[in-house]
Amino acid sequence: MPLPTRPLDDRSFQDLVDEAKKRIPLYCPEWTDHNVSDPGVTLIELFAWMVDILLYRLNQVPASHYIRLLELLGIQLEPPQAASAPITCSEWAQCSRTGICPMPMMLTSLTWFGAPSRVYAGDRFQVPDYR
Repeated sequence: MPLPTRPLDDRSFQDLVDEAKKRIPLYCPEWTDHNVSDPGVTLIELFAWMVDILLYRLNQVPASHYIRLLELLGIQLEPPQAASAPITCSEWAQCSRTGICPMPMMLTSLTWFGAPSRVYAGDRFQVPDYR
């Protein structure tokens, strides 16, 4: 299951209308009727609706396009690699002496948040010597 992606532009229809209405006094100070019944506000809402449709389509970009856009910005994806984590083993003396951990065994690793995460290992596995 892929991770949820954030939208490229998260402005809503109402955000677009509000932004356009805030610019009215700057570009046309004589326009004072900002009610919904005004034809100019109707045009603002029409253009906001059209931009909202474009933003919806922009946010539906497939992953391959995201990769191409990142490449245009000069960002290269890192190649896939195996996950790794430092572990603590209750029988570490035996593991480091023989190079193979006895099973079954409870392993402990720290998560991102510093909380211990316990994993039950049911199969034998090789322990590399990192000394």
